[in-house]
Amino acid sequence: MSSTCRLSILTLAVALAIPGRALAQQRIHALIASGENETDWRWTSAWLQGALRDSGRFDVEVSLYPDGDLGDPDYLSRFQVVVLDYAGRRLGDTAEQRFLPAVEGGLGVVAFGAAATAFPDWAAYGQMLGLTATGGAGLHEAFDVTLRDAQHPLTAGFGAWQRHLDALPAGLRLADGPGHTLLAEAAIPSGTVPVLVASSHGAGRVVATPLGRVAFGDATSHAAQMDPQFQQLLLRASEWAATGAVTPMRRLEPNTLTPEDRAAGWQLLFDGTSASGWRALDGQGPPKDVWSVEAGCLKLSPGASAADIVNEQTFDAFELEVEWRLASPEEGGKPLPPEAQIAPILAEANLTGVPILRPSGEFNHGRVVAHDGVVEHWLNGVKLLTLYMGPDEWAARVAGGAAKDPLLGQLPLSRLVASGAGSAVWMRNMKIRRIPPAGSQAPEETRTHSVALLDGVDLAGWRWIPETPGSNLPPPFHVKDGQLVCEGVHPGYLRTEAEYGDFVLTLEYACDPQTLNPADSGLMPRVTTEDGNVPRGVEVELLNRNAGSLFNCLHFPMEVDRSRSDAYTTRALRDVERARGQWNHLEVRIQGGELTVRLNGEVVNYASKLGVAQGPIAIRSQGSKFYFRGLTLTPLQ
Repeated sequence: MSSTCRLSILTLAVALAIPGRALAQQRIHALIASGENETDWRWTSAWLQGALRDSGRFDVEVSLYPDGDLGDPDYLSRFQVVVLDYAGRRLGDTAEQRFLPAVEGGLGVVAFGAAATAFPDWAAYGQMLGLTATGGAGLHEAFDVTLRDAQHPLTAGFGAWQRHLDALPAGLRLADGPGHTLLAEAAIPSGTVPVLVASSHGAGRVVATPLGRVAFGDATSHAAQMDPQFQQLLLRASEWAATGAVTPMRRLEPNTLTPEDRAAGWQLLFDGTSASGWRALDGQGPPKDVWSVEAGCLKLSPGASAADIVNEQTFDAFELEVEWRLASPEEGGKPLPPEAQIAPILAEANLTGVPILRPSGEFNHGRVVAHDGVVEHWLNGVKLLTLYMGPDEWAARVAGGAAKDPLLGQLPLSRLVASGAGSAVWMRNMKIRRIPPAGSQAPEETRTHSVALLDGVDLAGWRWIPETPGSNLPPPFHVKDGQLVCEGVHPGYLRTEAEYGDFVLTLEYACDPQTLNPADSGLMPRVTTEDGNVPRGVEVELLNRNAGSLFNCLHFPMEVDRSRSDAYTTRALRDVERARGQWNHLEVRIQGGELTVRLNGEVVNYASKLGVAQGPIAIRSQGSKFYFRGLTLTPLQ
C-alpha cells in the first residue's frame, strides 16, 4: 500500500507453519472460527481477536472458512483452543466428522453468542456445548448474571455481574446428559435461564455462553461485548479451555515482552524510545526529516517521498508481528476506504466486502510467518495471501533493492524494510522470533526427506499411458526449461513408475493463457496399479474455475462430503484459483487413508477411507496445455 505504509519482508525461504510442525511457543495459540452468523461477526471477530492478543497470553488467527479449516486435522493441530463465532450453514460431513474427534482428543472450544446454540439439527454439537434453544433472540435488555458455582476456575473471584446489556434466544436451557456444569444464570422476564456452561467432551474442555450478541447495524449492541465482565469471561474461558487453568490476565504496555514471549524467542525490533537498529537503505540511520519516534511509535511523516529504512539484523525463517495505524480524523487524517487500499489482495483471497482494515486512528495488527519458500501474510488475524517463491522469482523481486544493499540478494533471507509515502503512519509492537530449521529438534531417524519427482531434464521415472489402446502417437508431455509441459493434444495420463503410500505432494501449475475454455487437466495422487488406458483413482481437478474439485474415476473406493457431491464429482469448497496463466500452488496430503487438498494455501477439499493403500501418482492430458514445476514429495511415517 504505497499510499500508506508498507512493511516488506525480503526473503525467499520464508513463511507458513507447516502442518505437523508446530512453532515452539508459550503463548496460547487460538483460532477464531467466523465468517457467517446471525450476529455481526465482522465486528465481534475483530474485537475478540484484539482482546485475546492484547492480554499477552494468546496468538490468534481468524478463519473465515471454518468449513475447510475445522475439518483439517493437521491445521487444527496448531491450536489449543477454537473460539466459535460462527452460526451459518452446516460445516459439511467431513468437517463435522473431523472437528468433534479433535475436541475429544483435547482441543479446547469456546462458543459464544449465536454460536452457543447454533445447528439445532446437529445433535452432537449441542451435546458438546451443553446448551439448546428453541427460538431466535429477542431485543437487547439489561439483566443481572448470577453465579451458580463460584469455585470453578472460570468463576472463582469473578465478582458481581449486574446490568449486562444483551439479547438471549427463546427457550434457552441446559442440554440433557452428563458432563455439563452450570456456572451462571440470568433472570429475564420469561424466567431464569442458563448463560454459562462448562463441559468436557472426551479430553477437550468446552465453554458455552449465549452472551455477547452484537446486532448488525446497531452500535448500541456493542455493549454486549464491551462489558468488562464479559471481556474477562471470554479471556478466562479461552485460557481454561486451552490449558485447564486460569492465570491473572494483564494488558501489555506497548513495546514490551512478557516472560513467556522472551522464553519463546521473541525480540523487539523497536523499543518505543529510539530508532536504534534501523538505517536508510543506502545510508546511516533513518532520515530524520521523514522518520521519528513519537508517542512510543516509529512514525513516518505525511507526504514523505520514498525513504525506505532497513533493519540491521538478518534472519532465516521467522515470525514477525507489527501494529500500525494511520492518522486519525482529529490528527488531520482522512477516512480510510479499506477496499480501495487492498482490493486486489481481498479479491484474490475471496474477501471482497469483508472489512479487514480498521478505521483511521485505530491500530491494525500485521503478522508474517515465513520459512521453507513460503510467505503467509495476515492482517488483523485474517490471512490475506500465501506467497510461494523460487530462486528465480526472488532474484527478480529484489533486483532493484540489491543495487542499494547487496545483502538483499542473498538467501534465504536478507532484510526487513519499512517504507511508505502519503499519509502519516505510526508503528509499534514490532517484534520477531526465529523459527528453527525443520526437523532440527527431531532424531535423525524420525526426519522425513523430500524427493523431487521430476529431474528437470527428461521424463525419467514416468510412464505414458495413452487413452487409445495401441496408440503410437508421441506422448504430449515433455520437459522444457526445467518444467513439465503437457501439450494436451492426446488424451491419456503420465504416471510415476514408483508407487507411494502416505505423503505430502506439492507442486505449482499454470494453464496456458491462450487455451480456450475450459482449460482442463488433473492430478491423480492415487491410482491403482492396473495399467488400464483410463486410470482408476481419485483426481484433483485442475479444470479452469473448478480447480480443487475431486473426480472419482471408475468407482475408486473412497468417502466424500455428500452435501457437495454428485455421482462422480465432489465440488471444491471455494474458488481460490488464480487468473489464467498465473502459477497456482497445490498441496495434496494422503495420510492414513485421509486426503486433504490445499490450493494457494486454502483447504478446498477432502476425502477419507481411500480404499487403496499405495499407488502411482499421475497427471492427465485432457486437451489443454498446462505447465507444472516443483513437483516435490515428502513421505510420511
